[in-house]
Amino acid sequence: MQRTVFDAKLETLPLTWRKAMEQDVSSLSQDLALSGVADVLAVGSGGSYITALLIADAARRVGGRAAEAVTPLEIAAMPERAQGRHVWVVSAGGANADVAAALEAAAQVEPARISVLTNRAGTALTARAADLARTCLHLFEPWEPKDGFLATHSLLMNAVLVARALDPDAVPGTMEEIVPKAGVDILLHDPTGDALRRSTAIIAYDPLLKPAASVLETNLWEAALCNAQLVDLRNFAHGRHVWLHRRAAETVLIGFVSPTGEPLWTTIEAAVPAAIPRVKVQIDSARPGGPISALLAAYELTRGIGQAQGVDPGRPGVAEFGRALYDAQDLARVRPALEPPPVRRKAQASRDAGVPVATTKPIAAAAAAFMSALADTPIDSLVLDYDGTCVWTGHAGTPPGPGIVNALVHLLDRGLRIGFATGRGGSIAEELQSVLPERHWPAITIGYYNGGHIGTLAVPPANGNLPADPSLAAFARALADDEEIARWLDRLGEKPYQLSLVPRRPVSPVALRRLLAQRVDAGRLPNRRMLCSGHTVDVLAEGVSKLNLLATLRSQRVDPQAQSLCIGDSGGWPGNDFELLSAPLSLSVDRVSPDLATCWNLLPGGCSGPDGLLFYLAALSQSGDSWRFQPELLPSR
Repeated sequence: MQRTVFDAKLETLPLTWRKAMEQDVSSLSQDLALSGVADVLAVGSGGSYITALLIADAARRVGGRAAEAVTPLEIAAMPERAQGRHVWVVSAGGANADVAAALEAAAQVEPARISVLTNRAGTALTARAADLARTCLHLFEPWEPKDGFLATHSLLMNAVLVARALDPDAVPGTMEEIVPKAGVDILLHDPTGDALRRSTAIIAYDPLLKPAASVLETNLWEAALCNAQLVDLRNFAHGRHVWLHRRAAETVLIGFVSPTGEPLWTTIEAAVPAAIPRVKVQIDSARPGGPISALLAAYELTRGIGQAQGVDPGRPGVAEFGRALYDAQDLARVRPALEPPPVRRKAQASRDAGVPVATTKPIAAAAAAFMSALADTPIDSLVLDYDGTCVWTGHAGTPPGPGIVNALVHLLDRGLRIGFATGRGGSIAEELQSVLPERHWPAITIGYYNGGHIGTLAVPPANGNLPADPSLAAFARALADDEEIARWLDRLGEKPYQLSLVPRRPVSPVALRRLLAQRVDAGRLPNRRMLCSGHTVDVLAEGVSKLNLLATLRSQRVDPQAQSLCIGDSGGWPGNDFELLSAPLSLSVDRVSPDLATCWNLLPGGCSGPDGLLFYLAALSQSGDSWRFQPELLPSR
């Protein structure tokens, strides 16, 4: 048979391998490690589904949490599956309408994190990823920019990258090394001489080699080479063998076998009649590059079956109706019935806290009661968290945007008292003074250092004049002596009233706090309160609390019936707004607690941070000397 398009794609794979070995995978490695914080859902279709399988396996190994690969429809139809999880979205070309719809569906239910892996720049997918909060984009372009009909270069590129991100020594330097190093054999038992021309292939796989078996199954179907049935080596014994018995003359058995699955394949070989042709792809999966060599074996089998069938797998021919099916925007129109976002968030917070939620009816009733109380209670002051609420987390040095500033000035001009509760010191004053009119500085109360120092915007704290806490110094000394904690600690900031610990990526603040709490319980660290922000663990001195700011505003209250409206982003324990958002009137622009009486997030799905704060501020209206919050002014979706 003459040289095919598929042949040409396979011949240049070593160039993509080489390029994959040259890429910096540190960001990808850190992102995979963050899978230890939340369960993982990896989304992909076609060849990208294979990459999703590889990511799910890698995340499961490095993070120890549940991880699964799903198709875009499974997210679009059941988006609640993505809530609170680490969602990976994979698309080689970035133009797949199904994956775009899955990304939007996932974003609406607010996953813990979204990671996008793609192989082409300047697409709608990369642009959308840049717009979404808590989203990390991984862009790696292969040597060959286009795959052709079947995924080849993009899949190999991503397979090598994911393997390297998991273990830098997992992959040989060149593709030419992989077959002898990985111990790959394709053993053909073909007594009839027509094994690769048969109309049906049963592909039995060792679970360690499922991605490679899935590549072959996908290729055989997509290129219309033959019918393909995917089954694991043991599940084959549960009825799948009947097809071989009834249709032996039209079927070939293909096995993807590692040493782990060898006993199962040996049993199959001994039981299946010798007249039935079979192919054994034998892989030593423990050797460097072994699992990826199985992918290459799947390509070779695709090539071989294509030659036997007289079909070019790289250009099998696509009917016009097939193009219409592929180009359809159907998933964007899938609109499953979901609980309202406030109810859904509370339910998830309860589940995260280990409390089962069989029905959301009590939560919906509590939401209605909270919104009624919120609308009926006079408000005389507004207390705002800063990082993650007024400015995006990680944007230190950048003051609030014009929309937030204009809304705050509007409220201040009309007499609403405003306070800021923050873990920062004087830096917040510098940022706010740069955008808020000086006439309002004396009236703005700030709880600096998580409420350790109460002052105004007009008079920022001078660190040299603030007291140091001996218990914090003892905590810092004990940390310095702990070698294991030092491995995960990037830097330690010693401030008045608190220590700010920045974890070394990919360890999250929550994970670092968990390690510290174990040391406290073991008596190896002094017992201090520890709270998490989006990027630090704050260890607090005695008596330090954001509630101190509330107490100050309460002491200035004229109307005893009025309350402070508190807004923050880290309302779930052990977030640094957990105490603040336990106040009777409290709203979150992100995480909530399981408490049904307070700490609600009333924002539409996918809205968070400063964007959400703008919605809340717009829902405040003046009523005489006090203010009211009007939930009906918030968008519902």
